[in-house]
Amino acid sequence: MSGFRYTVVTSALHDEAALAPVLDPIVADLVELGGAPADDDSYETDTPHVIVVGTGGTERAILERVRHRRRFAAWEPVVLVAHPFHNSVPAALEALARIRRDEIPGRIVQVDAPGEPAATIADLMTIHRFRHARLGLVGTPSDWLVASVPDRSALQSRWGLSLVDVPIGEPIRHHRDARAVDVEPVAVRFSGGRTPSRDTLVAAALHEPLGTTLRTHRLDAVTVRCFDFLTELETSGCIA
Repeated sequence: MSGFRYTVVTSALHDEAALAPVLDPIVADLVELGGAPADDDSYETDTPHVIVVGTGGTERAILERVRHRRRFAAWEPVVLVAHPFHNSVPAALEALARIRRDEIPGRIVQVDAPGEPAATIADLMTIHRFRHARLGLVGTPSDWLVASVPDRSALQSRWGLSLVDVPIGEPIRHHRDARAVDVEPVAVRFSGGRTPSRDTLVAAALHEPLGTTLRTHRLDAVTVRCFDFLTELETSGCIA
């Protein structure tokens, strides 16, 4: 997934020619960040969407777009992009107050704030990536973890992650088949270019098996029960 969509909301009472000097640079910045105009608020619901508050008098129009969007992406926070002219900020504040009263998460981003709107759009895109991410649980949590294992349903509900259970035996089994041509470059890189020790070579042999696990199960990240490597292989998963 890449890019995002934006909708510019303006009042019919404002002259388009008068707004152009203000809105055109904002739109140009959004395009440079990877934005494209949304044909409809439900357009590409897997892609982030932001609302540019072009003028005052747009509060109801903003709420209509938010409600329509939430029919398709109810989990997405509302991002209102505001600027210092034409009552954009007051309209954004009024709309956001109602949005939050409706228990919808949202944020106002002022285009003249340092690093904005790039930072907030990056946050929104990260939230979207989480909704499509697959986290591999390679092995079950260690027995002594009594407070560090989050509830699966809560994790999925909050972040939208897909949790994929992977038997710890998979990387252990493939470790025994690791080829020197795959192991040595990892061990040398970890050793800073020096000749790696035998222990480093044994540990580096887990790199490709874990990579195979990632590819086989189409994982974006993994958490690993590494202590089984100590008992089965007499090494750890740290280098890998």
